[in-house]
Amino acid sequence: MNNGQDRPKAPARETEPVRTETAARPVRPAGESGTGAKRPSEGGSGKPGKPRRHPAVRALLRTLRAAIVPLLLIAALIAGLYIGYTKLGGGSPDDVWNWETWKHMFDLIFAES
Repeated sequence: MNNGQDRPKAPARETEPVRTETAARPVRPAGESGTGAKRPSEGGSGKPGKPRRHPAVRALLRTLRAAIVPLLLIAALIAGLYIGYTKLGGGSPDDVWNWETWKHMFDLIFAES
């Protein structure tokens, strides 16, 4: 077996520039200080060309992302209870929303015999 030892190594990604040791750091103009302060055009996301969202919008999106899974789980639970009680169990669709129906089911399931 060859185990891939005879294959030439894959070249580096063509989209990334090749960095050489001779490349020097860009020279700052005389008016700029070397304090490391960011320029307004740099932004904070590190992704060029993508504008930053307002902090309130970011907080809202973060909250929605965190809430989507529990909301979907609750919706699936309600749909499953409805379908199970009405279609599979043959119960009345109006009885699905009564708390006494589910309390009675719980008592039937977990009653000590």
